[in-house]
Amino acid sequence: MRSLALGTTLVAFVATSTLSASAMLGPSARDDAEAARATVDSAASIIVTGPDLADPEPAPSSTPTPSASAAPTAAPSTAKRATTAPTTSCRRVTHIGDSTSTGLISTDYLPKPADRIDAQYRSVGAVKVWTDIAGARSIVERYKDQPNAAEAVGSQIAKGFEGCWVIAMGTNEAANQAVGSRIDSRERIDRVMSQVADRPVLWLTVKTLRTKGPYADKGMRAWNAELVAACQRYPNLRVYDWAQQVDDDWYISDGIHFTSAGYKQRARLTAHALATAFPAGSAPAPGCIVTAP
Repeated sequence: MRSLALGTTLVAFVATSTLSASAMLGPSARDDAEAARATVDSAASIIVTGPDLADPEPAPSSTPTPSASAAPTAAPSTAKRATTAPTTSCRRVTHIGDSTSTGLISTDYLPKPADRIDAQYRSVGAVKVWTDIAGARSIVERYKDQPNAAEAVGSQIAKGFEGCWVIAMGTNEAANQAVGSRIDSRERIDRVMSQVADRPVLWLTVKTLRTKGPYADKGMRAWNAELVAACQRYPNLRVYDWAQQVDDDWYISDGIHFTSAGYKQRARLTAHALATAFPAGSAPAPGCIVTAP
């Protein structure tokens, strides 16, 4: 493995070894060596799913610029949650993620197809769903010459994708900066947002249970603050505050990745957040931060 940037090799290794350790606990705490091995193998590779991009399904319209009152909010609304699932104007969705998304499409963690992220997006109105997920992925740094997240976005655009984006990146961004990367959070976010132009984007905040080291939650909170600030530069961006909604019980022992129950909730809540941010039949959510009903 060669280092492409200060701290690249170290953090990529930590991210991958962390996921491997979590996989060895077994999905749903089962002692299933074959399932664990499959999860480890998938974590070390890029997992791309989705239909042919030549599908003529129409894309959602561009997101209008929010009014001045739509500046980033200090906290999500505490209004009573809806009892029925919302629906989204996003008929075509691409999900870009790192190892915190691998369980969303894993048959080991989520054996029921209806619980996985692609099915959850379809349950709120998406017609076509693509996922591009890789363990140890960062927006900037590369692991074993695999495409980073910015390159994954560029590849999908080059193929002709028109639709909504869900970006589940940030954990490795904070960690890479903690070990010395000179590429700050703002530039990392810009490398994604500058490519998607005015297409709707939902970006998840991040959280860990760690109190020290590159993956300490202090760094995650700093990343989240920069992500919210980005709404002022990108009116098509909405931030799903996963960090506010995730339950500590949904984490496995590494404090970074999730249990089967956690991934089930992550899939459901992310899809509902997409529908809240970009609802069917109405304008996008007026503020920066959204939460899932």
